[in-house]
Amino acid sequence: MTAQKPITLQEARGIAADEARRIIGEFLPKSGISSILEDEYVENDDCWIFFRNRQINVPVPNRTIVAHWSFAVSRFGEYLTVPDNYGDAAAISAQLEKLSAYYKSHDFP
Repeated sequence: MTAQKPITLQEARGIAADEARRIIGEFLPKSGISSILEDEYVENDDCWIFFRNRQINVPVPNRTIVAHWSFAVSRFGEYLTVPDNYGDAAAISAQLEKLSAYYKSHDFP
């Protein structure tokens, strides 16, 4: 989905949560976790990055596939799965810069 006008934080979180459910929803416990995403997120002028809820336990055989992903959404609703750099401010800053360049180079919307 790519919107013609900028989306809101809530809309971006919804896109990220839907994609996260599609990718790691099978690992969600039946109770005890209110959101598939952490409350914490990062942003710049072009996008947001949302992180997987750390209470979700991804079994070992699947960890290399899904546990190290975060969910990026552009200001116009373009979604990408990106490496999870949760807790590493320098890596997140670099990632946001790369995402901005990507979104700008692809002329979204």
